[in-house]
Amino acid sequence: MSEEGTFPPPKRLPWHETAWNGLMARIRSGRLPHALLIAGPSGVGKLQFAEYLVQARLCREPDSEGSPCGKCDGCRQFLAGTHPDWRRLAVEAKRKTIRVEQVRELSAWMSLTASQSAGKHAIIAPAEIMTTGASNSLLKTLEEPAGNALLILVTSLPGRLTPTIRSRCQQVMIPRPDQQQALSWLSEQGEGDWRETLALAGGSPLKALSLWDSGGVEQARENARRVLAVGTGRETVVNAADQWIKQDLASVIAWWRVWLQALSRQLQAGPQYADALSSVQGDELQKLASRINWKALHELLSAVDHAERRLDSANPQLLAESLLGQWAQVCGIIRGAPDQRSLAQGRLEGNGSAFTQ
Repeated sequence: MSEEGTFPPPKRLPWHETAWNGLMARIRSGRLPHALLIAGPSGVGKLQFAEYLVQARLCREPDSEGSPCGKCDGCRQFLAGTHPDWRRLAVEAKRKTIRVEQVRELSAWMSLTASQSAGKHAIIAPAEIMTTGASNSLLKTLEEPAGNALLILVTSLPGRLTPTIRSRCQQVMIPRPDQQQALSWLSEQGEGDWRETLALAGGSPLKALSLWDSGGVEQARENARRVLAVGTGRETVVNAADQWIKQDLASVIAWWRVWLQALSRQLQAGPQYADALSSVQGDELQKLASRINWKALHELLSAVDHAERRLDSANPQLLAESLLGQWAQVCGIIRGAPDQRSLAQGRLEGNGSAFTQ
């Protein structure tokens, strides 16, 4: 919130224009559906887009492009979070899912008469964390919409929504911008090593901005130095894993997936694909490249993808040791399939599992 007690105004970002113009065309022709699914990769401003749309719908004096004026009573109430015709449903504190009770309460609210002709508006974000019960409850609202209400689901993982929910929403895709557009926008936000940061963020500008502001780029560089130290035998897997779990492991693994993909592209196609490989690595990375086991590298990338999906059920220490052990195998430090328990010495003992049973 700002000092005046209002929420920061949502913005329409440059790469939103195609999606925005398409929606405005539907509105002008009277074809806006009662439910939208705003989908796309993380870090591209999907929630901002959804909130901007709601503000525009509640605005009493939108401009010729459908953009909200920001000054009328409707806009002021929206920005203050007090507009009677809009709500946002999100995960509650200390929970990981959106519960069925939340959806039932929202559905009951949407069935009430709106205070203005624009109708009721609700956003569910991130929609993919609804429980099965919540999803089933939402279907009733989607099948029997109230009046001219608009329900907007926002997700980076549309595949996790049930097919019946997806089929009852019109999907609006928010793609990543191309590199030039993203770098241009980032440069307008202030000074930074934007090319490297954008690459570390997987091409998502808002994620890149957050990464830079939080000091995440320097942390990524430190993690890269540690990974190289493991790959050259200067640091043990266990010690490196100990450092990883002191951080947010989900963020570390997300970074490593991007780093490994960049490494694979550089080795195959040249340094023009190496933006995510920090310049601090220099000659050491080049020396290591000649020892890379390609089959093991591809297997490690698959393991990292699997780990990202299973973080909630994983033992963090064993997971970090397992992945770093596979990296040591990629680099020839460990021969054969690595074990989670005695990777510090590079020996194979026992049959541990990084995931809880």
